[in-house]
Amino acid sequence: MTDISAIIILCGGKSNRFGLNKAFLKVNSNTLIEYVVSRVKQYFKNIVVIVKESDDALKIQTLIKNIKVLEDTVKNEYAPIFGLLTAVEKITEPVFFTLSCDTPLIDLNIVDILIKSLGDHNAVIPRWPNGFVEPLFAVYRREPLHKSILEVLSEGKLDLNSVISRIPRILYFSTMVMERFNPRLDCLLNINTRGDYDKCISKIKKHLV
Repeated sequence: MTDISAIIILCGGKSNRFGLNKAFLKVNSNTLIEYVVSRVKQYFKNIVVIVKESDDALKIQTLIKNIKVLEDTVKNEYAPIFGLLTAVEKITEPVFFTLSCDTPLIDLNIVDILIKSLGDHNAVIPRWPNGFVEPLFAVYRREPLHKSILEVLSEGKLDLNSVISRIPRILYFSTMVMERFNPRLDCLLNINTRGDYDKCISKIKKHLV
């Protein structure tokens, strides 16, 4: 356990492709969110799940005990920026790790490396060689992130690239370095399609994560 004890898990809302909130996709006999929480609770003391709908909040509170479940403060728009806004406005932890619930193949060694790399930076965000970044598998200081989100929203923007571009002193952590510890970079595999889902389930069942 490090002195960064909080993780924010963004669950969003219903997926048109899957017909339900991806948090409730099946992983063996449990749901995806149960699986993700079971992994991260080995490392984090404070687990905060952000959802869009009240029904989803109730379901998760029924499924999982000893975590905090918060509903998005903005209900009529769907974008990760609103989940982050809810987090920075409703939690008190000055630093936290952020994860999307549909990125289930968490490697806690990688998480630990990112957290320990924070130093005096305001964020640590993985970046691919092509410049693509992973803002939902990252470490943030709450106050700089909050300020940036408010500035971006005031301009009518919703994308996370605009948010992180305004945060000073970001450490972009190369995925090429991460590959040394997680050669397939499964920890960044996001469930966007049925194929992604099948791939994740296969890896979980084979204990490859």
